[in-house]
Amino acid sequence: MDPDLCDALEMGAVVAMATDTVYGLVARAEDPLGYERLFKLKGRDRTKPIAVLVGDLEQALNLVEDPHGSLRKAASLWPGPLTVVAPKRADAPGHLGDERGTIGVRCPADEELVLLIERCGPLAASSANRAGQTTLTDAEAVRREFGHSLAVVADGGDSEQRASTVVDVSVRPWLLLREGPVTPAQLRVLLD
Repeated sequence: MDPDLCDALEMGAVVAMATDTVYGLVARAEDPLGYERLFKLKGRDRTKPIAVLVGDLEQALNLVEDPHGSLRKAASLWPGPLTVVAPKRADAPGHLGDERGTIGVRCPADEELVLLIERCGPLAASSANRAGQTTLTDAEAVRREFGHSLAVVADGGDSEQRASTVVDVSVRPWLLLREGPVTPAQLRVLLD
C-alpha cells in the first residue's frame, strides 16, 4: 500500500488510484469536506450520490440497513464488482447517500485497496473522469485531466475493466441500476 495515499486521504485530499474495476477518484467517506471536493473535481451533480468502498460486510452494516437480509444476500458476491444500494442507517454520516435515504456500498476484490480501507476507513469512490465523460484507464491520463487537483495519483497500470454492477436492494423486487461484470442472472439466483 502506498503510504502517501493514506496520508493524503487523512488530510482531506482526493486521490486517484486503480481499483478492481476502473481508476477511481477517492476520498475518505467520513470526511464531508473531502467528499465535497470529490463532487467538485468531477463536476458531478450533487443529486447523483457517490458509492462507498468498504473492507467487509461489517463496515457496510455500519452505514446501511439490511432490509429483509437483502444486503447479506447480495454481499455473497463480495468481494467484487457489485455495488449494493441499501437504506442509510440513521447514525451514518449525514453527507453520504442520496435524497431517498440510500447509500451504495461495495467491497472491492483488491487486497491493497482493502488494506487502505482498513487503515483509513470507508472510502467514497467514483470513476476517474469528469461527469459525463469517458472513464480514464491509466494514471497518466488521470494526471493530464486533473493536474494538481489531486494530492496523489497512484499508478496501477492500465485498467480496461468495467464499472461495477449496481443493484438497489432497498426496493422489492431488487432494481438493477447499472449493468456491469455481475450479471442479472447472477443476481436472480440470489432471489430464488
